[in-house]
Parts: sequence; structure tokens; C-alpha cells
Amino acid sequence: MLKILTSCGIILTFIFGVWLIDDRYISADELSKEKCKIYLKMNVSDYRALTSQYYEYKRLLKENPNDPDLKESFEKIKKERNDLKKKIDTELENGE
Repeated sequence: MLKILTSCGIILTFIFGVWLIDDRYISADELSKEKCKIYLKMNVSDYRALTSQYYEYKRLLKENPNDPDLKESFEKIKKERNDLKKKIDTELENGE
């Protein structure tokens, strides 16, 4: 009887150990999802920074409407912000 209990304990310990080791590692699908989440957070952070710059340049353009360099920079920020917004929307549609 003692041998049976000892054997069952050893088998359960082995199974539990394998389960714990296997659970530590991430699967390729989980890794891909985590990467997408990280990139999405980075893109949202960049979008917020660009939005801040967008409104700052917009204010500066109201103060200096004839400055060509300011207009050019504003258009670049506007285009980059719109492109990033499209990218974020695509990631949200595909990722979730």
C-alpha cells in the first residue's frame, strides 16, 4: 500500500512539474499578440505626441500665417498624424 501511494505521489509530482515548466513558456500565438499590443501602445503614444505638436503648430500658424516653413512643417505633421491614425485603426481592426 505504501509503495502504491509513493508511486502515485511521484507520478503526480512529475506531472505537476512538467505542467509548471510548460506553463512558463509562451506560445508563438501569444507572443505575436503581445507584440501587437506593444506596437499598438507605442503607436498610440506617438499619435498623442503628434496631436500635441499638431495643435501647437496650428496655434503658431494663426499667429504667423505667412511663414512658409511653418506651413510646410504643419503639413508634414498633419500627414504623419493621419497616416499613424490609419495604422492604429488597421491594427485595432486586425488585432482584436
